[in-house]
Amino acid sequence: MSEAREHGCGDDDGLLCVPFDAVDGVLKAATAKHEAEQKQIANIMAGTHDSSWVDKTLRELNCEGLN
Repeated sequence: MSEAREHGCGDDDGLLCVPFDAVDGVLKAATAKHEAEQKQIANIMAGTHDSSWVDKTLRELNCEGLN
């Protein structure tokens, strides 16, 4: 019988396999991303979200289609 070396999980969006020795780091990064997204959602709902940096960055990169 072989020994498992990865942890896997899945949902409607897909499947994720992570080597056991990377699980802690992936969990920490995923938790930080989730917290940042929750803050962004709260700002959007409160009407305080500022995404002006997106257009600024696209203009600096000379992207087409911006006014």
